[in-house]
Amino acid sequence: MVDALSEGDPAGVMRSFAEPASESDLARQRTWIDACYSAPGVEEILVRLRQHDEAASSAAKEIEGKSPTALKVTLRALRSAAELPDLETVLAQEFRVSTAALHIPDFAEGIRARIIDKDRTPAWSPATLAEVTDERVESFFAPLGAEEWTATRSATTSGR
Repeated sequence: MVDALSEGDPAGVMRSFAEPASESDLARQRTWIDACYSAPGVEEILVRLRQHDEAASSAAKEIEGKSPTALKVTLRALRSAAELPDLETVLAQEFRVSTAALHIPDFAEGIRARIIDKDRTPAWSPATLAEVTDERVESFFAPLGAEEWTATRSATTSGR
């Protein structure tokens, strides 16, 4: 290719060496990913993952180790973000969710279990998906009042 570039038109040389990219591992797994993660809730997603092959079952095991509250809030945030009108609104939602996450016991517990004690046995509160109520999830999306993120506020506080 170096020799060809020294003697020819770069665009033509690049075309002559170009090959289609092979299908990625992720693309090959798209069918089961779409089938599993399109379930309406975290519990259903886990059921579907466990019913598939080893890669899906491995994903289920990884997910099951996370904070039940964080799982439900994250799914709600992702699905909600897809319906929001613009990036600013998505960022405002993310700020609300992140701010709320800082104030629940699971945040400190996750740090304790992974970084401080390194025992990897967090005691989530609540401990199960079934115990995470819709009201608890909804509380992560509540407006923050004076602390609410806006583009104007972000621009004036970014120098901190």
